[in-house]
Amino acid sequence: MAKKTQTADVDLVKALGNEGASAFDEHKADETKVPGGGSLPAGIDNGIAQLVECKFDTYKKGDMEGKVFFYAAGVVKSPKSIKDEDGNVFVVEGKRTSIREPLCETEKRTRKTVSEHMAWILNQLRLLGVETKGLKFSQIQAAAKALVKAGPHFSFRTWKGEKQTTGPYAGQEPRVQETWEGACDFDEDESGSSVEVDEEPTADDLVGDSEEVDSVEETGEEVDWKEIAEKADSDDEEAATKLSSFALSKGINEDDINNAPSWVAVFEMLGISAAEEADADTQTWAETGASLDEAGAETDEAMEAAAAEASLDPNEYDTWAELGEALDVL
Repeated sequence: MAKKTQTADVDLVKALGNEGASAFDEHKADETKVPGGGSLPAGIDNGIAQLVECKFDTYKKGDMEGKVFFYAAGVVKSPKSIKDEDGNVFVVEGKRTSIREPLCETEKRTRKTVSEHMAWILNQLRLLGVETKGLKFSQIQAAAKALVKAGPHFSFRTWKGEKQTTGPYAGQEPRVQETWEGACDFDEDESGSSVEVDEEPTADDLVGDSEEVDSVEETGEEVDWKEIAEKADSDDEEAATKLSSFALSKGINEDDINNAPSWVAVFEMLGISAAEEADADTQTWAETGASLDEAGAETDEAMEAAAAEASLDPNEYDTWAELGEALDVL
């Protein structure tokens, strides 16, 4: 991106003095808080978002402190805005939709056992494109990471039930619920287009949305992303769009892209070369593993590195081909 210059409107240090410095020091090491569920209004139907976060973590406070939970979030792409029943307009494009599920015993909830929670989580992963049948428990976190890297689009809706008249929440307004309905195709150039939801998403859905990735697969030509980055730094908007789309499909945070000092810096974030990207598309890991098995190889630096990145232990697989199949799922 073209470098920009900006003139400060105020000298913050002089304006706030010691009070500002004290407040800054007090909070500069705070844990980053990301807006989650509840920020979207009810009434969104056939909304589209792109996955940006999918992980397992532990509660940091409260009754379930130290217990594990699942969390996933997407950035809303469509609709751009929505009107509520009173005619108020809410801008929702760019906001987050999120889902969260505990992975521990919860006697007071509809789903109470670890088994019930796990079933719900695995269903969400399948909706997003993971074929869970062939996964091992040790691979579930790697699958979540692979989803974020792929950045699939998915459809969602928001809704709110009736006010409860009994129980501990009697009289309180119900919270807005966010339901994810599965991976889908989305053309960002047609914001008003209908949503086509995949009925049976598979591991093949775990691909980026980059136009350039598709062109490599179709033509076999290598893409010189550094050259594209240099064009983008020369105010080539088409090149900037291509590189931004590709970086997003590879899991680069949108804020990191926007805050980068140049497009070459964005290219450097990718940590890949055009040749490496092309090579990765020409042969599956399962095919590579089968070749290694045929050659009787005991070690392979490239495959072991890929396994380490996906948090897989090669020693847990009887053959290279089996390890390759696991990598291809992710």
